[in-house]
Amino acid sequence: MQIIFVYIIIALSVSYIVWRVYKAIHADNNPCRGCDGCALRDIKNKKDCEKFGRKK
Repeated sequence: MQIIFVYIIIALSVSYIVWRVYKAIHADNNPCRGCDGCALRDIKNKKDCEKFGRKK
């Protein structure tokens, strides 16, 4: 019975870590998240490219 509880706790811990990593990678504060495209997104992408020295 104790082994079952240990496995449940480990599974919950791993799930929580995966969820937090996913949230960190996909920032919630991105105003363009889920958008197919608009002028704001184009401007933001252009500024990001210039900021990091990449060509669009």
